[in-house]
Amino acid sequence: MLYVLISALEVMDREASPLGMTINWANTKLQDLGDMDGANQTQHTTVLGNHVEVMESFTYLGCLTHCSGSSEPEIKRRANIHVVREAMFSLDQNIWRSSNSR
Repeated sequence: MLYVLISALEVMDREASPLGMTINWANTKLQDLGDMDGANQTQHTTVLGNHVEVMESFTYLGCLTHCSGSSEPEIKRRANIHVVREAMFSLDQNIWRSSNSR
């Protein structure tokens, strides 16, 4: 599956060039969905001589997308956000708004 993404980037670069547009290779990352168990996951690849990082997961529009296709990493991430939110609420109620802090 990774070779399809590499080919797509090569076509995009070739088609964008006549329009004066270029790909920012430093910010370009790929996600390989072909290896679902995470084993043998490549960490980087080369596209047109440019180093491109291959990511296991990334956040897009506020949601975590994992190469396994599972929603479990997103559920764990949101549970952690909920724990942090509760801790900050507790601090707000017990410390920052107490009469001792004034």
